[in-house]
Amino acid sequence: MGTLESIFSKPGSSLESKEQIEMIRSWIRPHLGVDVETVIIVRQVDCHNPSCPGFETVVAILEDRRTRRIKILKPISDVQEIDIINTIECGKISTVTYFPRKD
Repeated sequence: MGTLESIFSKPGSSLESKEQIEMIRSWIRPHLGVDVETVIIVRQVDCHNPSCPGFETVVAILEDRRTRRIKILKPISDVQEIDIINTIECGKISTVTYFPRKD
């Protein structure tokens, strides 16, 4: 079984994109009040929105009982901190809350 990095990294990821992913994580943490223990997954996926340049960046913040997701209609290499700020301020964050099962 691979590491989290190998599971969530695209084959052929460059050092530059790995550094950009770390920058995106570092921008997310203070703007959403997320600590360093929280897992943040950053992925570049095909975008099917006509206004998108072909790829979009999806950020998943995996917290205790919820997952928050942010989509930015840019490839990872083009994402800037202001994109994250604008996305958060516009309320474009989806949240899934998990409730413990009662057996």
